[in-house]
Amino acid sequence: MNKKIASGVIVFLLILTTSLPIAIALNVNIGPLNEIENIDYKILKYDGIIGNLHVKYWTHEVNGINIQNDSILLHLSIEDENVIKYEKTWSDLDITFSDYEDLTFEPEDSIGQKLVIFPDKDDLMNFYSFFNTQDYPLICWEVWYSDGSTLLYNLDEEIIGYGVPMPIDGFSLSGWHWIPGEPDDPWKYYRTNANMWFEKWLGSTESISHPRKSTLSSYVSNPSVTLFYEIAHGDFRDFLLNDKWERYYFSTAYDDMKDRQPMRFAFIGSCNAMDETGEDTFSHSFRKGQMTDTVTIGYTEMSQDPWKYSFSWQIYLFTKMDEENTIYDSFIAACAQYPAFEPVVKFVGDETITVFNKTRTVMPSFITNPFLLKLIKQFPIFERLINLI
Repeated sequence: MNKKIASGVIVFLLILTTSLPIAIALNVNIGPLNEIENIDYKILKYDGIIGNLHVKYWTHEVNGINIQNDSILLHLSIEDENVIKYEKTWSDLDITFSDYEDLTFEPEDSIGQKLVIFPDKDDLMNFYSFFNTQDYPLICWEVWYSDGSTLLYNLDEEIIGYGVPMPIDGFSLSGWHWIPGEPDDPWKYYRTNANMWFEKWLGSTESISHPRKSTLSSYVSNPSVTLFYEIAHGDFRDFLLNDKWERYYFSTAYDDMKDRQPMRFAFIGSCNAMDETGEDTFSHSFRKGQMTDTVTIGYTEMSQDPWKYSFSWQIYLFTKMDEENTIYDSFIAACAQYPAFEPVVKFVGDETITVFNKTRTVMPSFITNPFLLKLIKQFPIFERLINLI
């Protein structure tokens, strides 16, 4: 009887959705495509498939000068290339760009640099900081170094600011990295942001900067610890914990995990943390080699260009997880929102679980109508009925 009711609901919803006006049902919107076509100085940075979306992403660059935080984000349906999302931030600057064409600057020991423009203070993106008040729009040099540092120089080649350093191989868990005149914990707000969500989901968590190896082992080995987050200089085999140069190794993680269940969610935040995910890696050790009821997410082959999106991407990921989406769907949504970051993050594990220890209902393959799927997702009662079939 229940199956008949569920089938009747499906038929009713199909009739309802297919009877909508075609223009609404197909979400046809060619206006953004025409507008994008006529925008000058756009650089296509991403064009690919993320989840069930065709995602395109452009940045704003004039004569080799990058306008910070200017972008165009386009989500298209894979089936018919109709527009699903269109977001544009584009500055109209009264600047003679040709005045800067012949400028050159190669600081000692740098591995790369480019001229950038910050149209407004809000374009610092929680990533850049200046030592003194600046006038906007601001033209300056962004310079990268092999230790993960990003420094900002004015046109007189003086250091005026910095960006959050990448967590590459070399220093500590949530902490030590030398920045002129600044504290030694540049990733603190990454860690405390993660801890804020953990506290909401679990009620009780610990958040530590520069832990000793024995302290970290005590938390990893504790079966009540189900969510794990680290951001440190390291890779998929080890990362450095503190200024005592103590390292935490994947082999130590294997030992610490031996008598407990896999981590439900482990975020491994080193630049090469997920380059490898098989045996003898952190991903494998925190999952105990399993792919059920456990997830690892982390960075892979990180470079300085996408790194500036890392904090915004993290916030979007956790926000979607908090909405009781599956961790995988949250990961895909964050990548689709910040496609420049998609190539440098990786998901391994169970695609059906949420952070709240729930499993998503898997829709039968015969339900393909996108608007029916949307209604089903919006109203949980339909999911429960579908699950009876």
